[in-house]
Amino acid sequence: MNTKYRFGMNIGSASLVLIFAVLCLTLFATLTLLSAKNEMNLTDKYSRSVTQYYAADSKAEENLLIIQDILSSANADKTAYIKNQCEKYKFTYVQKNNKIYITFNENINMQQILHVTVKVNNKKFEIIQWKKISANEINIDESINVYK
Repeated sequence: MNTKYRFGMNIGSASLVLIFAVLCLTLFATLTLLSAKNEMNLTDKYSRSVTQYYAADSKAEENLLIIQDILSSANADKTAYIKNQCEKYKFTYVQKNNKIYITFNENINMQQILHVTVKVNNKKFEIIQWKKISANEINIDESINVYK
Protein backbone atom coordinates (compact mmCIF):
# COMPACT_ATOMS: atom_id res chain seq x y z
CA MET A 1 0.00 0.00 0.00
CA ASN A 2 1.21 3.20 -1.06
CA THR A 3 -0.01 6.07 1.14
CA LYS A 4 1.08 9.56 0.51
CA TYR A 5 1.17 12.08 3.22
CA ARG A 6 1.12 15.68 2.29
CA PHE A 7 2.66 18.20 4.48
CA GLY A 8 1.74 21.79 3.98
CA MET A 9 0.02 24.74 5.35
CA ASN A 10 -3.67 24.18 5.84
CA ILE A 11 -5.78 27.31 5.99
CA GLY A 12 -8.97 26.09 7.40
CA SER A 13 -12.37 27.58 7.83
CA ALA A 14 -11.48 28.72 11.35
CA SER A 15 -8.76 30.98 9.97
CA LEU A 16 -11.14 32.43 7.38
CA VAL A 17 -13.74 33.13 10.05
CA LEU A 18 -11.08 34.81 12.19
CA ILE A 19 -9.98 37.06 9.30
CA PHE A 20 -13.61 37.94 8.55
CA ALA A 21 -14.26 38.75 12.22
CA VAL A 22 -11.20 41.03 12.42
CA LEU A 23 -12.30 42.88 9.26
CA CYS A 24 -15.83 43.31 10.65
CA LEU A 25 -14.55 44.61 13.98
CA THR A 26 -12.25 47.07 12.18
CA LEU A 27 -15.16 48.28 10.05
CA PHE A 28 -17.45 48.72 13.06
CA ALA A 29 -14.73 50.56 14.98
CA THR A 30 -14.24 52.96 12.05
CA LEU A 31 -17.99 53.57 11.75
CA THR A 32 -18.25 54.19 15.49
CA LEU A 33 -15.40 56.69 15.35
CA LEU A 34 -17.02 58.57 12.44
CA SER A 35 -20.38 58.58 14.19
CA ALA A 36 -18.84 59.95 17.39
CA LYS A 37 -17.08 62.70 15.41
CA ASN A 38 -20.34 63.67 13.69
CA GLU A 39 -22.17 63.73 17.02
CA MET A 40 -19.46 65.98 18.47
CA ASN A 41 -19.79 68.37 15.50
CA LEU A 42 -23.58 68.42 15.90
CA THR A 43 -23.25 69.11 19.64
CA ASP A 44 -20.84 71.99 18.97
CA LYS A 45 -23.21 73.45 16.38
CA TYR A 46 -26.17 73.17 18.76
CA SER A 47 -24.16 74.73 21.58
CA ARG A 48 -23.23 77.70 19.38
CA SER A 49 -26.86 78.07 18.32
CA VAL A 50 -28.11 78.12 21.91
CA THR A 51 -25.39 80.56 22.95
CA GLN A 52 -26.26 82.89 20.07
CA TYR A 53 -29.98 82.71 20.87
CA TYR A 54 -29.50 83.57 24.53
CA ALA A 55 -27.12 86.42 23.63
CA ALA A 56 -29.86 87.88 21.40
CA ASP A 57 -32.42 87.17 24.13
CA SER A 58 -30.30 89.11 26.62
CA LYS A 59 -30.04 92.08 24.24
CA ALA A 60 -33.81 91.96 23.74
CA GLU A 61 -34.31 92.05 27.51
CA GLU A 62 -32.05 95.10 27.66
CA ASN A 63 -34.21 96.73 24.98
CA LEU A 64 -37.29 95.98 27.07
CA LEU A 65 -35.63 97.82 29.97
CA ILE A 66 -35.03 100.77 27.66
CA ILE A 67 -38.70 100.70 26.64
CA GLN A 68 -39.72 100.56 30.30
CA ASP A 69 -37.53 103.60 31.00
CA ILE A 70 -39.07 105.43 28.05
CA LEU A 71 -42.59 104.69 29.29
CA SER A 72 -41.87 105.64 32.88
CA SER A 73 -40.33 108.97 31.90
CA ALA A 74 -43.07 109.89 29.41
CA ASN A 75 -44.85 113.14 30.24
CA ALA A 76 -48.24 114.54 29.23
CA ASP A 77 -47.48 114.38 25.50
CA LYS A 78 -46.40 110.78 25.75
CA THR A 79 -47.16 109.76 22.15
CA ALA A 80 -44.70 112.21 20.61
CA TYR A 81 -42.10 111.48 23.30
CA ILE A 82 -42.36 107.71 22.81
CA LYS A 83 -42.16 108.13 19.04
CA ASN A 84 -39.02 110.30 19.31
CA GLN A 85 -37.37 107.87 21.73
CA CYS A 86 -38.20 104.94 19.45
CA GLU A 87 -36.48 106.72 16.57
CA LYS A 88 -33.50 107.41 18.83
CA TYR A 89 -33.12 103.73 19.78
CA LYS A 90 -34.10 102.47 16.29
CA PHE A 91 -37.27 100.76 17.44
CA THR A 92 -40.26 100.60 15.13
CA TYR A 93 -43.19 102.67 16.39
CA VAL A 94 -46.69 101.78 15.12
CA GLN A 95 -49.97 103.29 16.25
CA LYS A 96 -53.00 101.21 15.33
CA ASN A 97 -56.56 101.51 16.71
CA ASN A 98 -55.41 104.02 19.37
CA LYS A 99 -52.86 101.49 20.63
CA ILE A 100 -49.13 101.89 20.48
CA TYR A 101 -46.95 98.99 19.35
CA ILE A 102 -43.17 98.96 19.50
CA THR A 103 -41.20 96.34 17.60
CA PHE A 104 -37.50 95.60 17.32
CA ASN A 105 -35.26 92.86 16.00
CA GLU A 106 -32.13 91.32 17.43
CA ASN A 107 -29.82 89.29 15.20
CA ILE A 108 -29.26 85.77 16.46
CA ASN A 109 -26.95 84.77 13.61
CA MET A 110 -26.76 85.24 9.85
CA GLN A 111 -29.90 83.14 9.29
CA GLN A 112 -32.16 84.01 12.22
CA ILE A 113 -33.58 87.10 13.89
CA LEU A 114 -35.36 87.45 17.23
CA HIS A 115 -38.46 89.55 16.51
CA VAL A 116 -40.14 91.25 19.50
CA THR A 117 -43.40 93.23 19.54
CA VAL A 118 -44.78 94.96 22.63
CA LYS A 119 -48.06 96.78 23.18
CA VAL A 120 -47.92 99.92 25.29
CA ASN A 121 -50.47 100.27 28.11
CA ASN A 122 -49.98 103.63 29.85
CA LYS A 123 -46.66 103.26 31.67
CA LYS A 124 -46.45 99.50 31.20
CA PHE A 125 -46.08 97.22 28.23
CA GLU A 126 -47.28 93.77 27.25
CA ILE A 127 -45.18 91.43 25.14
CA ILE A 128 -47.28 90.46 22.13
CA GLN A 129 -44.71 88.58 20.09
CA TRP A 130 -41.34 87.02 20.88
CA LYS A 131 -40.21 84.66 18.15
CA LYS A 132 -37.38 83.58 15.90
CA ILE A 133 -37.80 84.39 12.24
CA SER A 134 -35.69 83.67 9.20
CA ALA A 135 -33.38 86.45 8.08
CA ASN A 136 -33.35 85.14 4.52
CA GLU A 137 -36.16 86.08 2.23
CA ILE A 138 -37.92 83.09 0.71
CA ASN A 139 -38.39 83.36 -3.04
CA ILE A 140 -41.29 81.19 -4.15
CA ASP A 141 -41.37 80.11 -7.77
CA GLU A 142 -44.87 80.84 -9.01
CA SER A 143 -44.20 80.23 -12.70
CA ILE A 144 -46.36 77.09 -12.68
CA ASN A 145 -49.90 77.28 -11.33
CA VAL A 146 -49.73 74.26 -9.05
CA TYR A 147 -52.31 75.25 -6.45
CA LYS A 148 -54.87 76.78 -8.80
